[in-house]
Amino acid sequence: MIHPDAGNVSNPKDYMELAKQDSSYVPTAKIFKAMMEGKTGTGFSYYKGVRRLVGYIPLSGPEGWSVAVTTPLTQIEGNVRNTLLMSVITGLFLLLGSILIVRVFAQRITRPILEATQRIERLAHGDLQDDIEITKGKDESARLILALHNTIRELRSYILDISHVLDAVANNDLTVTSSVEYMGDFVPIQTALLKILSSLNITLKKHRLFCRSGRCKLRPGRFGRTESGRQFHGAGSNYRELNFIPGGGLRPHKG
Repeated sequence: MIHPDAGNVSNPKDYMELAKQDSSYVPTAKIFKAMMEGKTGTGFSYYKGVRRLVGYIPLSGPEGWSVAVTTPLTQIEGNVRNTLLMSVITGLFLLLGSILIVRVFAQRITRPILEATQRIERLAHGDLQDDIEITKGKDESARLILALHNTIRELRSYILDISHVLDAVANNDLTVTSSVEYMGDFVPIQTALLKILSSLNITLKKHRLFCRSGRCKLRPGRFGRTESGRQFHGAGSNYRELNFIPGGGLRPHKG
């Protein structure tokens, strides 16, 4: 037997008998009994008032020896506490890092959607001047921002083109043309603009032909004025006012 205390080697204790007298020796007696039976296992014992963890295993050979290794539980528990503390600290750092990462990604996702919502609200109130900042990336939020950006630019170009054509017509310029390619459901608007310009040009062409035929004699010093407000010179040296005939055509103004 090997023991730190030489007295226990020269005068070994009978833990079986001690266990009958003192219950604190019962765990140690159970370990000794298992070792004598050639078993392998672990258990707990008390030595000098310190609870210890014991691991034992039989040795091969005819002697039937077993070896036991003990260590104080305070040492193990100290290591466990340190390990547990390090695990908790590491977990807290990982949790904090995860929260920061999730917050960054959440802002990257929600910020474009919030900006798009605010821009759509301004668009609903007729604001077509401000562009929306395009978000880099290929995710759904970036595609939403790009689609809204293109929508605003297209609507702005349509409205500017319509305003340009109508302003030109109001200023007696019927040579103006639409310079924007309309798409989708906006094509009928462009078609209507072209029809209006074509109809006005045809009507005024008939006006000129009527005047050139000699039937459009205007009083000297007067200009013909159509319902569109445009003035025209008639053929010959005399001028008279001309008015539109309902349903098409022109007629001299009476008087």
